[in-house]
Amino acid sequence: MFFIAGVILLSFNACNSTEKKPKKKPVKKTVVHKPLIDSARLADSLALIEAQKIAEAEAAKPDDKYFLISGSFHSMANAEKFQKELLAQGYNSEVIVRKTGPNTDFFKVSYRSFYDRDEAYDALRQEKKQPNNESVWLLVKN
Repeated sequence: MFFIAGVILLSFNACNSTEKKPKKKPVKKTVVHKPLIDSARLADSLALIEAQKIAEAEAAKPDDKYFLISGSFHSMANAEKFQKELLAQGYNSEVIVRKTGPNTDFFKVSYRSFYDRDEAYDALRQEKKQPNNESVWLLVKN
């Protein structure tokens, strides 16, 4: 009986005696936000994206089909000379050479071009109203 009482007493003391563990101090976590890309690389990336958008827009735009012609020459040298004069005045001029069709022996010099037919004819009407522009005509390129 003493033996049983001793075992009970020891087991009771074992259950009640909890070791006090030292409390852990809470760890403060700080979040440091670092940029994924530095600002110089970001600016370069944005510039590249913008350039790609412009290139895609220009590639998607069809070639102009209607041209306001201000001069027509037998000689390519004369056509290029007149084109340079128009470029110096700020016009988007080009020399148009036709391989087939009427007037293949002339080099036409344009100073404006259009993709839209209605816009081209409106511009032609306006140009013909200007002094010294009565001889302007519209070339339709196929």
